[in-house]
Amino acid sequence: FGGELGEKPAPPGSREEKVAFLERWINAAAAGVGEYAPWLAHVQAQNVVCGAYPEWTNFLLQCTAAIGWPQHCTLPPPPGGLGQPEQLVVDA
Repeated sequence: FGGELGEKPAPPGSREEKVAFLERWINAAAAGVGEYAPWLAHVQAQNVVCGAYPEWTNFLLQCTAAIGWPQHCTLPPPPGGLGQPEQLVVDA
């Protein structure tokens, strides 16, 4: 690698900072999942912070893994019976 990583950024502290961080994460994940993007719209940052609807938080995490490691992870079907599409591998 040989590069300098710099300082680790401070994690979001306030509720508002956490929500803003999660909204950026959700948008970034939606940009990487193609046709799955509308399902990620069901993931609400407020719900993640509050621990509500953990199945949607898990969906976000699984989509993030599929984007980061497409050779090892597939996109999951969305929770709640919103359809069971074929499991797709994210294009690298």
